[in-house]
Amino acid sequence: MNKINLEKPNIELLIKKGFKCLDLHTHSNFSDGSSTPEEIVKIAEKNDLIISITDHNEIEGVKKAIEINKERVIPGIEITSRNSKDILVYFYNFKDLEDFYNKYIKENKIHAGIGFDLKCLKLSMKSILNYLKNYKCLKVIPHPFALKPKTNYRYFKKRSQFLKKMDAIEVLQCIQTRKKTIKSIGWAESIHKPMLGGSDSHTSETIGSVITLVKVKNISQVLDQIKKGKTIVYGLELPLYKKLQIFLKLGFKNIHLK
Repeated sequence: MNKINLEKPNIELLIKKGFKCLDLHTHSNFSDGSSTPEEIVKIAEKNDLIISITDHNEIEGVKKAIEINKERVIPGIEITSRNSKDILVYFYNFKDLEDFYNKYIKENKIHAGIGFDLKCLKLSMKSILNYLKNYKCLKVIPHPFALKPKTNYRYFKKRSQFLKKMDAIEVLQCIQTRKKTIKSIGWAESIHKPMLGGSDSHTSETIGSVITLVKVKNISQVLDQIKKGKTIVYGLELPLYKKLQIFLKLGFKNIHLK
């Protein structure tokens, strides 16, 4: 099995082979998604997925998901800095995520930005990473080649001191293009960073369309395996017409192709 598999994942078969199937990049209606945490957890349970709700600078969605089924949910958040740069952060327990949010995120939100970055912060990326040093967590660069004035790729490449602090790179998600997938894989390989895949789902139908596989006995071991680079990525990007359907479903409020 390859490290990266650009094909539709057969989750049932992969689980029979001993893998845990992870979709660690989803959004609920507490930020820019259309699904409730209850709906997301229900889909995870039906498809035997471990998930994370990574809302933009929000934790209420993942909190509710953990209350429903903590055995299927990794505490996570997508943090958007004041210059619209994103990182995904996963915590080993919700208590740490909640503490981080209450101390540094809650009172530092500014007016909504454009596109998917609904709630930018007053904080710089330097400040965010400095605050995260106080917590045991996994830090991931998502969608490095998103269509923005300065992509996550360009931003972190020019700031090696920040790049060194990141634990992994999300190389595949369903709403990016194949060209960007290939570029993301090449970059991650060139700097020897572990690779993840996540749907970046904003609607229920795409949850589990891109997954990361790990072999662990329980959910508490997931983040350690990712840090060690013991991951396999499965999934496909959506065709353009499917992306357009999703944007229409979201009422155009989040249009900003990645």
